[in-house]
Amino acid sequence: MFSLLITGFILWLWYGILLVSYPIIIANSVTIIIAIYILVTKFRLDVFPSKENN
Repeated sequence: MFSLLITGFILWLWYGILLVSYPIIIANSVTIIIAIYILVTKFRLDVFPSKENN
């Protein structure tokens, strides 16, 4: 579900680039950066769980 959301943001970013609409480009770029941070954090915590959680 999260990947579908990110795909939507990427499509909106592409649409903003085609229109050269800076508000759309900036808003979706920031959102994609935050979403990538969330994914990286989730995978890091799943692959390398902390010793305190065991």
